[in-house]
Amino acid sequence: MFKLIYPIKLTPYLQNNKEIKSIVKRFIFVYMKTHLIVVFCTLFFACKSGQQTNVSEKLESLCPNDGTCSFEVLKNKSIDLKFDGLGQLYPDIIDSNKMVVKFEYKRNEIPNTADSGYREIIYLELEPNKPELDINDSELEITKALFARLCFCRGQTGYYRINKGSLSVKGIKEGLYRLEFSFNIGEVPQIINSVSGNFNI
Repeated sequence: MFKLIYPIKLTPYLQNNKEIKSIVKRFIFVYMKTHLIVVFCTLFFACKSGQQTNVSEKLESLCPNDGTCSFEVLKNKSIDLKFDGLGQLYPDIIDSNKMVVKFEYKRNEIPNTADSGYREIIYLELEPNKPELDINDSELEITKALFARLCFCRGQTGYYRINKGSLSVKGIKEGLYRLEFSFNIGEVPQIINSVSGNFNI
């Protein structure tokens, strides 16, 4: 039972009327209980809103003005490179003890134009226990570096291995890393040729 700091004074009539007295006590109890619940919820959500949210990925690459870009780390995933029935390369993202860095540029579709969708995606596979790297060109093979150009571009769409470029992954502080990747694809035109950003493990 809650104890009132400021007791309510009842008139002699109310004091002698047990039924009214009981009703008043129940009202006071319900009021105090409700008040305390409201106060607790207010404090709880105030504390929650004051907590900082860790951002897993922070993209610093310049994104073309005609589209949107995203940068994410897929934890406990790896890249399984496969070929379809026509011999075309494509990635299958599978469960694993590694992680996959994925950057995507998506160009805005052109109004009233059919099949105007256009995307470029970069995939990199890293070791979460030892993500730091400083590699170039053919060494990129250990990350299964992959570039995707997905559009209605006859003969110039699909997935391509990246074997020309430089990749640097360095630790900034515990659990936080910086990735810088520049590359070139000779098989098809490309809009994105560099990616940089920070990510947490």
